[in-house]
Amino acid sequence: MASGQLRSGLRYVAAVGMALAITGVLLLVDVALAPATVAMVYLLGVLVIATAAGIGPGALTSGLCFVCFNFFFVEPRYTLHVESQQNVVHRATFLAVAVIASSLAARARAAAGQAQRQATELNALYQLSQAISAEVDLEQILPAIAATTRELLGVPLCAILVANQAGQLAERAQAGQPAPSHKLIQVPIRDGASVLGILRVAEPAPGAGLSAAQLQLLQTLAAQTRLAIDRARLVEQTAHNQALGESDRLKSALLAAVSHDLRTPLAIVKGAATTLLAEGVS
Repeated sequence: MASGQLRSGLRYVAAVGMALAITGVLLLVDVALAPATVAMVYLLGVLVIATAAGIGPGALTSGLCFVCFNFFFVEPRYTLHVESQQNVVHRATFLAVAVIASSLAARARAAAGQAQRQATELNALYQLSQAISAEVDLEQILPAIAATTRELLGVPLCAILVANQAGQLAERAQAGQPAPSHKLIQVPIRDGASVLGILRVAEPAPGAGLSAAQLQLLQTLAAQTRLAIDRARLVEQTAHNQALGESDRLKSALLAAVSHDLRTPLAIVKGAATTLLAEGVS
């Protein structure tokens, strides 16, 4: 959380620095530039900051550039006094264009960031589905799911608990280390009405929780986990049924061998008894 606040503060420092740097450069070449050119240079700086740092720093740069433009380059110079209605229109137009450009650039940056995050999530989910389809051992699948969940959500901890035959939950995989000050968020791994396990994560920062998009992604990962558990149990049940079938086949073969071994002496005994019971035998 502290690192996020530091990055946010640096963006606003960059916004102030951009306005001051442009003003300094323009003052050095002031005699060669018309007010319209000065305004365009300021707008370029606003676009750069809004695109790189977001709408907040972009709005700050817009305000600072408006003040600097008005103070240093609009007559009467070195004052904020408005001399004519035309200058009022010019300044208001500059401020409106700067704010609108800042907002549009920030929205474009946010949309690009969202698209990049979605592409990353889709690629990670695709890789995870490929890993799940290629592996049937839960001891190999569940750690991969936990690591992917921790990476996509940016959380310090992800753990997967699976219910055994008695219905008791036991931890089968964990990625990361628990943080005592971070609240745990749990999503059940359901198969219809039954609960197969729990997908548990720690919030990214104390009190931060998860956004709606992150909760939806967590639900998707829980569904992937359910598929992995169902597939592993289906393979285990199939192997068990095959073992039972092989056992029945061996039992039938053993009984056939025993009956074959007993058939010859039984035939001899029957033949001898038949001979003894014949009328011509004294």
